[in-house]
Amino acid sequence: MARLVALVIPLLCRVAAGAPGDIGVAAPIAGIMAPDDGRWFVLCQARDDTDHDGKLEIRFDIHHNHGDLAKPYLVLGTGAGELIDYPAAESTHGEWFAIVRGHKLELIDPAFHRVVLPADLTNDLEWNDTKNSRFISIAGNAKRLAYIRTDNAIVIRELPSGAERVVPMTEKVWRATVDPTGTWAEVKVIRADTDHDGHIEWPGGPQTSSLAGCNVDILHQRQPHANDAVTTRWLELATGKLVDDPTVIGTVGGELLHRMKDDSLVLGAQRIADGACHAQVAGVLEAPARVLVTCGSTITPSPDAPEAAIVVAGAGLSKATRVKEYRYGRDTLSRHERFEYIDDRTFVDFADGSEIALPGKHVAGWRERFVLVDTPSGLATFDLERRLATQLGVHGTVSSDSFGDQVEIDGATYDLRFAKKLAAPDTIAFVDAIGRVLRFSAPAKSGYAPSGPLRWDPP
Repeated sequence: MARLVALVIPLLCRVAAGAPGDIGVAAPIAGIMAPDDGRWFVLCQARDDTDHDGKLEIRFDIHHNHGDLAKPYLVLGTGAGELIDYPAAESTHGEWFAIVRGHKLELIDPAFHRVVLPADLTNDLEWNDTKNSRFISIAGNAKRLAYIRTDNAIVIRELPSGAERVVPMTEKVWRATVDPTGTWAEVKVIRADTDHDGHIEWPGGPQTSSLAGCNVDILHQRQPHANDAVTTRWLELATGKLVDDPTVIGTVGGELLHRMKDDSLVLGAQRIADGACHAQVAGVLEAPARVLVTCGSTITPSPDAPEAAIVVAGAGLSKATRVKEYRYGRDTLSRHERFEYIDDRTFVDFADGSEIALPGKHVAGWRERFVLVDTPSGLATFDLERRLATQLGVHGTVSSDSFGDQVEIDGATYDLRFAKKLAAPDTIAFVDAIGRVLRFSAPAKSGYAPSGPLRWDPP
């Protein structure tokens, strides 16, 4: 995801050619999108003096960017990159991704080969939340994708072979969202003009402009009007068969999750929560396939209705944990982090509901795999998955602003994943999955964007 930092860049209005190995050019960077291995980047850069003040700069506030207009540039490996309309979709690790360039949808494979897909590029208001355009969705595991063709048909494409299966659709298709395993697609359709305004459209209606622009205020987007009634269908991607089943509430681990008439939950063919539980879904894990639920008859939280314990439910598993959650009367099938804080000495592993005893007092990190603990020997990073502590070799005060995998200890920055100190943290743009550090060309000044080009630290 993009990381926003800041700097004034008093440059001339023409950017210079970059040196070998540079990523982007010498211009302000408002945001960065990249897979975890840093194979490619989408940089929001202001390369033109659009406000005609004789310099290139981007200023930030809570609502908008100010100064020069940032545009998205795709960089494959290294180089200045190319101007695109916007990124459209990607697999979890970015092996396969899609962009819109020159008003055409391009699918890019792991070797950076491209193919143009004849998709209906009309967008919607949901892009700002999901970062996946309505007209294409790629499975998290890069097994399949689905796109909506200009004739309203849904096309299922196998990866990497490129074999396609066309599913003709009579109802107006809004979205076809592929599940992380590439097994199912949630298909939202509009069948009739239920609001009687003379035309059929999805919530918010068509949005022909790029909602992926680098200058969009994503914090204050209006909620789309309901418009016509939306019906959800389920498309089995291996066969192209559409399933109409009102008991289905989502997918988990490639299986359909049903809420039955007796209020029980069934995942695939396995009952995972009895009706007496009145289960409310608080989140899911994809691998292993787990549904996190609370049980009880009370919905609205009140002094007389305390939070309920989260139960880890799955095939042959029902394990109550000490993690609490309110019951608001609605299911939340969002992908949940595997680990959760219980207290300063304990986390829970939602893969099986077991508790993890920390080797010291918890200091930083909440749901990430790596957390910081204070042990008798000093501060240490603790891998919750492997149950392994690695000493950092320091004592000190941890900044309350520390979050994610990087923490600040007495002014120095450490990456918890690799248990190492990072030099010059004010120039760090990105740290990849193996610990390589990518840096801005200069540190940022508060309230302004930092400068490119980006450069990897020497090995």
